[in-house]
Amino acid sequence: MKLREKGSELLGRERQAGLLLLRDLREVYLMASGVSTGWKMLAQVAQGIEDTGSLWLNVAVHRPSAR
Repeated sequence: MKLREKGSELLGRERQAGLLLLRDLREVYLMASGVSTGWKMLAQVAQGIEDTGSLWLNVAVHRPSAR
């Protein structure tokens, strides 16, 4: 048994915990990407119909959150 596995066993951590965390982080990333895509679509629609209120909302909310 490797030292890392023995240490995890002693601390009560499961071997698959890292994979579960990675899966959860992937899901969060995919959800955030979907939200970002939605904001981009809203900006394009607002620009197409010349809706300055929606364009302002997109600039005010999406750009700061994209960082």
